[in-house]
Amino acid sequence: AFGVQKAKDAVTLRLEVEQTDRLQRMGCPITNDNHKYLWSVSQGVGPALPARVIAIWNGKDFVRKADRSSETVGLVLDRTTFYAEAGGQVADKGVISAGAGNGDGQTPDGGESWQFWEFDVTDVQKFGSFVLHIGSIKSGTVSAGSDAICLVDYANRMPIASNHTATHVLNFALLKHLGQDDVSQKGSLVDGEKLRFDFNHNGPVSLEKIEAVEKEFAKVIDAKLDIYSQEVPQISAIQIDGLRAVFGETYPDNVRVVSVGKSVKELLRNPKNPEWRNYSIEFCGGTHVDNSSYFENFVILHEEGISKGVRRLIATTRSSARQALKTAQTLQARVNALGVIQDAGVLNEEVSKLRSEMENENCILPLVQRRAMENQLGELKKKASKVTSSGDFLEAAVQLAEATVASGANFAVAEVPAGANGKSLSAALTEFEKKAPGKAALLFGVDSTKNKYAVIASAPASLNLNANEWIQAVVAVAGGKGGGKADKAQAAGDDASKVQEAIAAAKKFATEKLSK
Repeated sequence: AFGVQKAKDAVTLRLEVEQTDRLQRMGCPITNDNHKYLWSVSQGVGPALPARVIAIWNGKDFVRKADRSSETVGLVLDRTTFYAEAGGQVADKGVISAGAGNGDGQTPDGGESWQFWEFDVTDVQKFGSFVLHIGSIKSGTVSAGSDAICLVDYANRMPIASNHTATHVLNFALLKHLGQDDVSQKGSLVDGEKLRFDFNHNGPVSLEKIEAVEKEFAKVIDAKLDIYSQEVPQISAIQIDGLRAVFGETYPDNVRVVSVGKSVKELLRNPKNPEWRNYSIEFCGGTHVDNSSYFENFVILHEEGISKGVRRLIATTRSSARQALKTAQTLQARVNALGVIQDAGVLNEEVSKLRSEMENENCILPLVQRRAMENQLGELKKKASKVTSSGDFLEAAVQLAEATVASGANFAVAEVPAGANGKSLSAALTEFEKKAPGKAALLFGVDSTKNKYAVIASAPASLNLNANEWIQAVVAVAGGKGGGKADKAQAAGDDASKVQEAIAAAKKFATEKLSK
């Protein structure tokens, strides 16, 4: 569920050394891809870059032309705005279409030889100094030498860039909370849905540390820090105190420095300033957002060991993080609601149902909230087993009261293991009232062997709820006889099969009364 993968039906073409040598011998210019950095993060747009198709590769040979019958092909351009997969970041997607000419100097104004064509870019790879745009021709015929227009899907790039910059901030936060000597990046992979970050660390990262890292990241988001990138000589960049680079990686003479919170120019003016250790500063050739506010949200989804001494974190930002938090909030409310269930069988069933939902690979949750809910469900499972084995109706009443107070509800309706025994139910109700003063309660007891039930209710004067009317609503569904006063009433009946239906009716009655 957490892998960053290409589509199963994607076809990836390659240029081997033989092909790149051939391009050089043909006099083809290398691809200038510096234009990939020229885009507006705030507006989510970039330039429609004019370019020229210098070669067409079909996986077997360089061809002069290609059309829709060509299936998957690769276009080599003289320049491009597309980001080729590198540094753990997936490639851009988008469209390359016909430019002003068709390669022989003719334009739309110069005759009928010009034809419109459109190429759907699904993958971009760099081989040597040549960028190969991989995809399929959607219309027309493209020829080597044709003028073209590069149109990157910047809406697709935005969350990828956000997640990539997030790996830098995550690296910084891990260093701060796990220690400089305990964290060294071993790899990363980012797409539009999530980021994956591998690093050396002895043992699992505790939930306390996970929470600390998320809080550190939240500070960066709230600070709305500008994010800077600049290409500088490596010999100057490596002097910056606090700069992080991937161990074992070979870097070119000129490197791109990405800094969160301080301009690269300022860093270079005083590279040995120890203050720079308080900022995320890395070598990186990827595309990035330009302000930390664009992360919007950040959550860690998963933590695991992948080899001896190496841990992996999966995290996400923006709308994906927001959706994970929303899912957690919804599930947490459902978990909390289980606390008022006293029927062991029903509780076991509901706990198992929620566990199954949470284990589904499509259920994306923040790790901290997931672990908290898993622990809560474990305790509920123990509660169900304990109630089933001991039949302790007084303890069940106490647990019901505590759950009611914790949930903020004004009332509780539940079955307790007291049998159809009025005295036991009365004692259970007294325990509830001690632990949940000001709350109303309606408790059922069932004797399944005799098919009998008993029920008791109490309602404090502070609530718009009459205990006698409440009991009558139960009797109307389950049968039997009973009555009482506004603050307390009880009843009994000879058809225990109606109890679950009566519980639903009692909840509905109280909800309607208290909502007025």
